[in-house]
Amino acid sequence: MLLDRLLGSLRVEVAPFAVCDVRRGWRVLMPPDGHVSLHFVVRGEGRLLDDGHQHRLREGSVIVAAPGRAYRVEPPEGAIDELDAAADCSLPEHGLKRLVAGAGESALLMVCGAVRATYGGGLSLFDGLREPLVVDFHDDPRMRAVFESLLAEQAARGPGSQAMLRALMMQGLVAILRRLCDGATCSLPWLAALGDERLARALDVMLDAPEQPHTLESVAKAAGMSRSAFSERFGQAFGRSAMELLREVRLDRGAELLRATELSVQAVAEKVGFSSRSHFSRAFRGKYGVDPAGFRAAARDG
Repeated sequence: MLLDRLLGSLRVEVAPFAVCDVRRGWRVLMPPDGHVSLHFVVRGEGRLLDDGHQHRLREGSVIVAAPGRAYRVEPPEGAIDELDAAADCSLPEHGLKRLVAGAGESALLMVCGAVRATYGGGLSLFDGLREPLVVDFHDDPRMRAVFESLLAEQAARGPGSQAMLRALMMQGLVAILRRLCDGATCSLPWLAALGDERLARALDVMLDAPEQPHTLESVAKAAGMSRSAFSERFGQAFGRSAMELLREVRLDRGAELLRATELSVQAVAEKVGFSSRSHFSRAFRGKYGVDPAGFRAAARDG
């Protein structure tokens, strides 16, 4: 099944979560950033405003917010005042942070934070998401248990906490995907492509060994398609060419190696398929805004 295939290669990283309390007469502006954020409505009702569209929120709603888009959350009757959350739904490394918009009666209590989930370490689970997804779990208490456990683990960290947080978030993501994916179909932007065995074979070839000298011709051959037909179908499914996606996968793998190993930048470049250190460094800076050595130093300081 499509979902089983996806979950078999899903990797999850969890950023700290915060408690966001929206009071009557107030709304919260959630500014855009580069991460997918998750919000779970613990109590109350409200609405999410996104580029002229409204989404109903109630106890048990999960919001999957697209990166790079601003949106607003407010009580059902609307709001007069607004609080710009800026970075307030991100947290320091330890402990819980509480964002309170306004004073008086609470209208909407949410848990919010960021998550990074990738297929095979190369494709973001929510890649291509252009508007928020609102998934209703009012009839399933297990999602509440997931977020309550996340907050409890975060508030009292101990040995293995990061592994525990990843495991808990995986439970939540499985529940979300079960609602979004049904058998061989899925409403997420690119996941339906995994139902096409030809594209899935080509994708697996690149994700399994990104360091190999893949070409458009070689991955099209793996898919059992002509170069032109594969190029058109792949671009429609993933919103970029196969070689562009391969470049992103190589850079993501390079970032992982810089964080987790003592390999030299030259060795990392070779392991992820770049012909030279200078080529890797230029491409890496273009994506991450810093050279590989600076990225490694920042990752260790953090």
